[in-house]
Amino acid sequence: MNDPSIASDPAAAQPDAHVLRLISEALRRAPPDAATLLSREPDHLIAEVLSRLRPHLVVEVLAELPEARRDAVMSLVRPELGEQWAVNQTFPEDSVGRLMDPPIGLFDPEDTVARAVERLRSMVREGPITYGYVVDPDERLQGVLVMRELRRDRHVRLRADQRQ
Repeated sequence: MNDPSIASDPAAAQPDAHVLRLISEALRRAPPDAATLLSREPDHLIAEVLSRLRPHLVVEVLAELPEARRDAVMSLVRPELGEQWAVNQTFPEDSVGRLMDPPIGLFDPEDTVARAVERLRSMVREGPITYGYVVDPDERLQGVLVMRELRRDRHVRLRADQRQ
């Protein structure tokens, strides 16, 4: 499936046919109808389906579930994913805040490029990475790293102010 509404999770096992059917059906329905469809399933299947959808769709479907069910489903996904969904729900409906994925590809400004490449090998299992984000110890953004820049020199430090 190359649908932009579907999140890529390379670390996840290939879903079974039932989960694939639920994903397909959920994508074809309005969020209230998708929530009704999914509410017939056990919490772990709802969590699996939602973890494979884009965040804005997840937030809309979760909003349609009863609070206890929403909490149960969110407790079954990776902690960083559940936390991100909770944060996304706090933003207004038409805001970009509802579109956010958990941050992947965070780097210390003093990391060497070789170290960044080494860390990327494990990070790509969590999801696709187009940009790296150079952050300070408080995770404040210091700069953006384009992946093609990592090919240049594996011994250069990732300095936020560096332009080559």
